[in-house]
Amino acid sequence: MTYGGTVRKYYSQLALKQAGNKIYYMDSFNSLKMLIKLSFLKNKILWFHYPSRRSMSLIAIFMSLVSRKKLILTIHDSPVAQQFDLDGKKYSIFQRCSIWLIESLLIYCSHNIIIAAPGLTNYFKSLKNKHLIVMPPGIGKDELSISPTSIKCENNKKIAVYFGSMKRGKAIPEIINIFSNFSNWELHLVGPSDGEEIAQSNNVKYLGQMDHENLIHKLRDVDVILIPYPTNDYFEICMPMKLGSALASCKPIISTQLEGISEYASYVDLNDNIMYIDKWDESNLSDALNNIQSFSIDKNTTLDKMTKMAWEQRFSELIKIVTSNSYKSDNNYKNKWL
Repeated sequence: MTYGGTVRKYYSQLALKQAGNKIYYMDSFNSLKMLIKLSFLKNKILWFHYPSRRSMSLIAIFMSLVSRKKLILTIHDSPVAQQFDLDGKKYSIFQRCSIWLIESLLIYCSHNIIIAAPGLTNYFKSLKNKHLIVMPPGIGKDELSISPTSIKCENNKKIAVYFGSMKRGKAIPEIINIFSNFSNWELHLVGPSDGEEIAQSNNVKYLGQMDHENLIHKLRDVDVILIPYPTNDYFEICMPMKLGSALASCKPIISTQLEGISEYASYVDLNDNIMYIDKWDESNLSDALNNIQSFSIDKNTTLDKMTKMAWEQRFSELIKIVTSNSYKSDNNYKNKWL
């Protein structure tokens, strides 16, 4: 199991291999020799994923300004806002100014900018007047063809699953406490602990990390998927990477009522597959778990609607857009959803 930005990088690199040598993905920098070589390569497009190490960000800016190469920028998160809303930690004034300067220069130098959610423009003010491509979370083609299985708990309890980082403010410890009081449900937790203590019990199982294939099978074994994100400014606009896989599992979802999640579900016309709750307490969650059992989700309809979110075809289309010289003059691509 990987973080959202890593998933996006993986599928973008698959597409870039098919594009041949037109585009160079700036993922690591090994030597001065590589920098010199890139500087003299003609008609080479540079692709950079942000957030990244400061040194890589500075190299991307240098290559764009000095060698005048076309720079494609993908923005997955705001590191300052994300750290504060996840951990309550703030960067120092110097760090925030440094990050702001790097972000502003990257955006200034970029020919094409891809953002993971439209709400990110709240945190990158210099994006307001840019032509943007919104590329929300997707799924692999393999997620559209795996058939559900029917493995159940030995004790006949129903299974709810949360997958992702366990570090989501106090959200995960809170739902662990709630499920410890339920008699007919088990909570399964999948993903990196990221330093969070997991209090396991008869009703709470921490399964650790899973590879992609096992995770997809796991999602088809459960009765409901949970997205218990806290309510704050940053999570309000986020479109979690897990959304695509959760919806493609054809299982009902219980989620915090957040703008980004609702916007994504509306885009794929699957809001009816999600039950939203405002507060994660025992009463609300118990009611939601009881009510969601009446959900009837048509697998074929759901997968048909999720087909357009396959990473492979979307990145292929994106490659065509960024290698085209008509992009900036074509208003059809201004804030285009892909």
